[in-house]
Amino acid sequence: MSAGLLGIYSFGGAAELWPLVFYGLKAMANRGDSAEAYVYDGGGLRRVEVDLAREAEKSLRGVAAVGCVSPDGDCCAEFPGGVRCHFGGTYVGLGRDGVLRAKRSA
Repeated sequence: MSAGLLGIYSFGGAAELWPLVFYGLKAMANRGDSAEAYVYDGGGLRRVEVDLAREAEKSLRGVAAVGCVSPDGDCCAEFPGGVRCHFGGTYVGLGRDGVLRAKRSA
């Protein structure tokens, strides 16, 4: 199994992130059919529905986002401090405070 991981951070404050999230995940569709994403909008963290088969117009304003694409889904996991999208020891994480973290395993 493999997964594609995505992390986005807007240094200029809240921005329209939907095109970056959708097309960023769509570009990794060769990793699987199931996509997941989370966005931090300045007030909290929330899950975003992403259907790679339908190019829908949406508004998704936020400061940061993480997501992943995998064959079976469940490559993102929520925990008390935020969310982590992972594959093996490599991950991108987004805290409930909006901090974006990434780690690549050797």
